[in-house]
Amino acid sequence: MRLIIKKDTLDTNNIKFKSNNNGIKLMYDVFNVYMIGIPLKIKYEKIIIKDCIIFLNIDEEYFNILTKIDEIFKNKINNYVSFLHKNRILKVKTHSNITLTENKFILISINSIKPYKDNNYVQIFTI
Repeated sequence: MRLIIKKDTLDTNNIKFKSNNNGIKLMYDVFNVYMIGIPLKIKYEKIIIKDCIIFLNIDEEYFNILTKIDEIFKNKINNYVSFLHKNRILKVKTHSNITLTENKFILISINSIKPYKDNNYVQIFTI
């Protein structure tokens, strides 16, 4: 079963952080049921697939949603490096073949924050 947070119901106050040995696990609270990661349906304008990495040029409305999440991370995590790049680009890892549809939506999960060389980076995967 795939549970996806709708863009109009996303509440950044429901994002929770749980430290573990490998970094910080992200969770989303839905009526006291915690989902691992923050699963979202994102609309993109352009997609480039290189091996197991996808580069998405995010639609402006969805980019604004991701910016709110990014700001929460910046305020709560030391040495945080933004997951958003110039020109509304989002880099996503994929574990399996993805099916692209004509409506230009993709399902992602903002999964965890991992330390690397004194900085903290977000891991984002397709689902």
